[in-house]
Amino acid sequence: MSFATGEGVMQCIEGLIRRLWKETLGVNTLPDPFPRITYDEAMARYGSDKPYIQLEMEVHSLPLFIHISIHHEHKSDRSRSRESTTSSRKI
Repeated sequence: MSFATGEGVMQCIEGLIRRLWKETLGVNTLPDPFPRITYDEAMARYGSDKPYIQLEMEVHSLPLFIHISIHHEHKSDRSRSRESTTSSRKI
């Protein structure tokens, strides 16, 4: 296969797998072509570039239901941190 393209390699391997399954297992129902998803779709839907799609565990975003603010400080926390900074400077 000189100057092989990605599509050509995938077609060759899919044909080989179909033939092996037919001759060894008697399975004739493999899809043609095999289902494919892009890297971006895999990362967006499953959070992995090699998803195990049989589990159907897709990643879902819940920004409307969960609000988390990492930088949010309570007023009491700020005053305690200032006191500890001030006290260490007096030494």
